[in-house]
Amino acid sequence: MGTWIITVKSGAPLGVDDETLGQMARDRAIQPDTVITDQDSQMSYPAGDIPGLFSHKSWVVGFVLSVLLGYLGVDRFYAGRAGLGVVKLLTVGGGGLWWIIDAVLFATKSARDGQGRRIANS
Repeated sequence: MGTWIITVKSGAPLGVDDETLGQMARDRAIQPDTVITDQDSQMSYPAGDIPGLFSHKSWVVGFVLSVLLGYLGVDRFYAGRAGLGVVKLLTVGGGGLWWIIDAVLFATKSARDGQGRRIANS
């Protein structure tokens, strides 16, 4: 388990473990472009480059699929949520409402992949 150093808005460095770092990503406390330093090696990385922290899926691709083919559930299949994709397909995007909600989720980078990670990479 690693320890990471994040510089918070107040400017004070904050040491966190892997689990806390993951929770911060889920809570939107950090973004993919937030610079994070590995305490052991003193190497700095954008948070989006740390495996498993954010989804490897692109929110831009998800948004385009959601707008163009969201009524068929293609955006949910892309995100790795096949079960919801089938339901969305059978309900024709939830009568259009689910289709709009998913487009907004992708546009605001709030959509999640099959493992629950935020799809925020471009």
